[in-house]
Amino acid sequence: MRESSMQHAQPSLSNHQPSIDLLVDALASTDYSARRHALKALIRRGTIAVDALIGLLKSSSEQVRWEAAKALGRIGGPESADALAALLDDESPDVRWRAADGLISIGGDALIPVLRSLIARPASPLSREASSHVLRAFLNQEFADIVFPVHAALEVGLPVEEVVVAAHEALNRLRDSRRRRFLTH
Repeated sequence: MRESSMQHAQPSLSNHQPSIDLLVDALASTDYSARRHALKALIRRGTIAVDALIGLLKSSSEQVRWEAAKALGRIGGPESADALAALLDDESPDVRWRAADGLISIGGDALIPVLRSLIARPASPLSREASSHVLRAFLNQEFADIVFPVHAALEVGLPVEEVVVAAHEALNRLRDSRRRRFLTH
């Protein structure tokens, strides 16, 4: 009996951490300090918080979408990249830019979702501008030769059909290069 009461007297570590639901709610706070604390705590939770953060991307609050995009960019991973790519045509320029910067932070794993997003919404001027921003960041990196034609098509304002063709070709080349790398390792 004594051992049992000792176990109840010592709370587990998880009792000291706010739940993901509480942290998600705090991202909507008007208190800057509460938002910062929640953002940092969600980032520390990592991939376990991704689903909840993705849910926030549909919020009517620009601030909440911005905070969620920031956290997803810091956490990274394929799910985060897909969700951030979907934000590239958000109505808010601040949210679009935060999503683009998050994709840049994720790195090469963000290229496929960005290209897919561009193919899905090639006529959206918002998506085109944000995608161009992301692709520009990769012009001096490993996949420069793959993303350059798409970035150039966006920058010179080529017609939608030509942007889609360039994005499809880049997507195929990117997949081929990843397959080759996989086979050689």
